[in-house]
Formats: sequence, C-alpha cells, structure tokens
Amino acid sequence: IDHRNLSDIMSDDLLTFSYLIQSNLLAGIMPAHITFSKIDSVPVGFSQIWLKNILREEINYKNLIFSDDLSMKGAMGDESIEIKVELALKAGCDVVLICNSPSDTDKVLTHFKKNGLASDFDSTSRTEFLKTVLSKSKNSIDDAQYEKSVDFFKKNYSPRF
Repeated sequence: IDHRNLSDIMSDDLLTFSYLIQSNLLAGIMPAHITFSKIDSVPVGFSQIWLKNILREEINYKNLIFSDDLSMKGAMGDESIEIKVELALKAGCDVVLICNSPSDTDKVLTHFKKNGLASDFDSTSRTEFLKTVLSKSKNSIDDAQYEKSVDFFKKNYSPRF
C-alpha cells in the first residue's frame, strides 16, 4: 500500500508514462496490484478512478490496458476469479490475464456465458475479438506483423478463448 497523494505520484512516478503516452510510444500498459490509499481503496487494476479517470481522461491514454495476472493473490486476495475479471473489466481493462490457472479461464468463460455477459465465443467471435484487440495497437505494428499476430492467436489461443 502506497500512501502518497495524487500530485506527488503525478509529479514523480507518472512522468515517464505521461511522456510515453503523449508521444504515442506506449501500445499497451499493465497496472500493478498496488493500492494507493489516498486515491482509491482498491488496487490500480480494479480502480475506475485510476484506469478511466486518471489514465484515460487526465493522461489521455488511448491504447490497450492489460490486467496483471488475476490468478495472483495480490489481485484482490481470496475473491473469486469470476469477480476479479468482472471488476477488472468494469474498471477499464481491455484484456484480462489469467496466467497460472487454466481451470480458472474455463470458470470465467462459463460464468460469462451463463450470465449473458459474453457472446458464444464461437470461432468467428474469437477471431473478431482478437482483431479488435490487435487493431487498438495496430498503429504500432505494420500490416504483415498484424496479420502474423492474428494468425498466431487464432492458431494458439482460439481453443481456450
């Protein structure tokens, strides 16, 4: 837990990020599982104040926000993976990561389908989702690399996605 106020953080820690964002040199960003107690009571990756208000509005960040690994204990402790994913998405993450628990990925997909929070995740919707995610960062890669990335994700991640 960090107890500094926002002006101290903006004038120190966020200077580098602000420069990279304003220079359009940052295609993706991952908030850490750290809580800044004077700004919000939840870790940055679950905070609408941080992701929507500060990062998107104040600093004007337009590219991808990836969650940190939601299977880590630092990510809201004992909260269920389904709740962690919902909170991260609601806070403003574009992509959520579940790195160390494949069964949790299945739990999340089942939860989202059961509760009408997602499409069927058929082959077409997975491909379209991946194209959408990659297109948010397309300005930082050329067309050949973009197509290669789409093909890679389709081949390697579509079955689980």
